[in-house]
Amino acid sequence: RLPSEREIFGENSYGAEESDKVEQWECMKDRRNRIAFQGSKTETEGWYWLQNEAYGSDADFVRVSYYGYAYFRNASYSRGVRPAFKI
Repeated sequence: RLPSEREIFGENSYGAEESDKVEQWECMKDRRNRIAFQGSKTETEGWYWLQNEAYGSDADFVRVSYYGYAYFRNASYSRGVRPAFKI
C-alpha cells in the first residue's frame, strides 16, 4: 500500500486528518530518509505519491517532493507509482 501523509511527516498538512493511532514512522523523522532516488546509477531524486486526497479536491493527492517535503499535485500527473513491497 501507499504510505499516508502522517506516516511520512507525522502530521497532515495537505490531506484529510487521520486517526490519532497513525504515527510517523521513526525512520521518516529524518528528512533524508523521505527522499527517494530514481536509481543508484543516476543518484537523481524522485517524488512519490501518498494515499491522502488533498483537502477540498477530488483530483489532487498528497505527495513527497524531490527534496523530502510534503506537497500535492493533480492525480492526472502520473509518471508512475513507486512500488512498495511487504516482506
